[in-house]
Amino acid sequence: PSKLLGNDVVEAVELADGTRIDTDLVVIATGITPNVELARSCGIACNKGILVDSRLRTNLPNVFAIGECVQFGEQTFGLVDPVYQQADVLARHLRGETADFCPGAVATRLKISGIPIFSCGRNQAGSDTESVVWEDSHLGHYSHLILKNNRLEGAILVGETRDGPWYFEQLLSGRDLSSTRSSLAFGAAYCDA
Repeated sequence: PSKLLGNDVVEAVELADGTRIDTDLVVIATGITPNVELARSCGIACNKGILVDSRLRTNLPNVFAIGECVQFGEQTFGLVDPVYQQADVLARHLRGETADFCPGAVATRLKISGIPIFSCGRNQAGSDTESVVWEDSHLGHYSHLILKNNRLEGAILVGETRDGPWYFEQLLSGRDLSSTRSSLAFGAAYCDA
C-alpha cells in the first residue's frame, strides 16, 4: 500500500495506482535484515547477507558463517529450521564429513496479535498454479492452498492451523491430490475419510 487511510483506526489502504481496499486490519511483514557490517569490514564478501557456498564457507579461508546473517545464492533465512540445517552441515564438515547445505521447503507457525498463522511452500499463486481458497469470516478462519498439476505447492492458514503439518506432509510428498480436491480446503479429516 502507498497509504493507510482512517482517523483513529485503519479503515482502508490505498495502492500506488489509486485503488482503495476497505479493511480493518493491516499486517506489515518486513522480515529481517542481516547485519553484515563486521563481516564486510573484515573483508568477507557480502550482499544482502554474508555470502556462503553449500559448505557454508565464506570467501576467506577457514571462515564459515551460519544463521540469519548468511546469504546462499539469492536466499537469506529468517526461520530457525534452515539455521538448524546449516548448523548440522557445518558440524559435519568440521568432523571431516562431506555435507552440503541445500535449503528445502519450510513450514512456519506464527502467532500475530493472538491469531495463529501457518505457512509452507509457495506463498503466492502464479500463472502456472491454481488457488483453492476457503474463508469463514465469522470464525476468522482462512486457508489459501496453491496447487500445480494437482499437487500442493503452498498453503497459508489463518485462524485455524491444526492441519498445517498435514498440508506440509502433502507438499513434501508431492502426492497427487485429484481424488481429494473437493474437500482439500477442509483438511486432513475430510480428505482421509
